[in-house]
Amino acid sequence: MSFHDDADEPPTATTRSRRPPSGRPPADQQVLVRRLAAAAIVVVVLILLVVGVKGCLDSQKTDDLKAFNQNLSQIQADSDAQVGKPLFKLLSGASGRSPTDLQNQVNQLRVLADEQVDRAKRLDGPDETKTAQRNAVLGLELRADGVERVARNLQPAVSKDAAGAQEAVQKIAGWMRAFDASDVVWAVKVAPLVAQALSADGIAVGGTGEQVAGTKFLPDVQWLTPSFVAGQLGSPAEAVLARSG
Repeated sequence: MSFHDDADEPPTATTRSRRPPSGRPPADQQVLVRRLAAAAIVVVVLILLVVGVKGCLDSQKTDDLKAFNQNLSQIQADSDAQVGKPLFKLLSGASGRSPTDLQNQVNQLRVLADEQVDRAKRLDGPDETKTAQRNAVLGLELRADGVERVARNLQPAVSKDAAGAQEAVQKIAGWMRAFDASDVVWAVKVAPLVAQALSADGIAVGGTGEQVAGTKFLPDVQWLTPSFVAGQLGSPAEAVLARSG
């Protein structure tokens, strides 16, 4: 072999390809993976927070609806028991009693009726209860106004002046319609709306669930009749009104 033959052979060079260590992604890919993982954790935490807050808000709203129903029902029950029943007991036993004392006692009931109106106004229920609350306040105001007008006309209704007594009795009978109207307002514009708000929130109504109270302030529709009112009061206008009725 000649020297030239050896020189004609091209030199060989060993080239090595650079490969990442086995099983490990490039550094920039590792950073991306870590960032995606962190973002996923943040999303999960946010979802859990939203679900938790919503659950708390839903639970609070349910408690508020129940509290509103119970508080309003208590006010109506107090109106019936503390104002309505004593009022008609006084009117039914008015004969032979001092007109002044009778009027004073009815005026005391009017104070209670006014307080019940204020209690209803102060209730702070969810938005779904606002219409029912306004109607309840209206009904209670009708009762308070009616009690005030009855008290105002009691003395002339039992006076010896027959003509004046007749006019006063007719006014009292007329204001009995306010009591009747208050019962209707509750039955048509309050209780159904309260029940609707409870049901819409998934709260059971009736049976073993929430109880929406009824109310009956006017004990008998006969109180709308002047002759009946005169008879209960022992008014001298009774005979005249009975003939005209």
